[in-house]
Amino acid sequence: MKKRFLFCRLFLLALVTVLIISCILEQAPDFPCSQWGFIKTQNPKYYIHPERVVIQPWLGQHHVYGVFMLPSGYAHDRLMTVRIPENEPFCGTVLNAGQSADGVNAQPGHYLARGYLRTRTTLKLVIQGKIQHLLNRKNWQIGSAGRRTEETRGRGDAGTRRKKDK
Repeated sequence: MKKRFLFCRLFLLALVTVLIISCILEQAPDFPCSQWGFIKTQNPKYYIHPERVVIQPWLGQHHVYGVFMLPSGYAHDRLMTVRIPENEPFCGTVLNAGQSADGVNAQPGHYLARGYLRTRTTLKLVIQGKIQHLLNRKNWQIGSAGRRTEETRGRGDAGTRRKKDK
């Protein structure tokens, strides 16, 4: 009798926990892909994909990101984009990571940057069974517009390492 009562309590606790998490994920707004985070240029725009993608949302905030290798002296978008099939694009912030990060070392004339995706967004996609899409480096990108000018100064550095998207 005690075992059955304990089992029922644990089952109810698990059920309530799942319901609460699903409600939170449904109400969590995604990071908006607003125009202020992207370079506007008349020159061709190139896209850089990450050297490595880290997906560990169970460790908490800031454990879902791509490590991008960016050439010095080039302007790049302030936001990175993750495109998952059957979803709107997801955006995240880009922060400098120095010369070495997560087993990736920057080549001469380059530096590393991390593009972070929201943990809540990642959990939602993992629950939907889209972790393989998240792990695909080609779904992550940062846009680059060429050499920095006075107009783009202060927006960061990037380069044209990868071929142009059409």
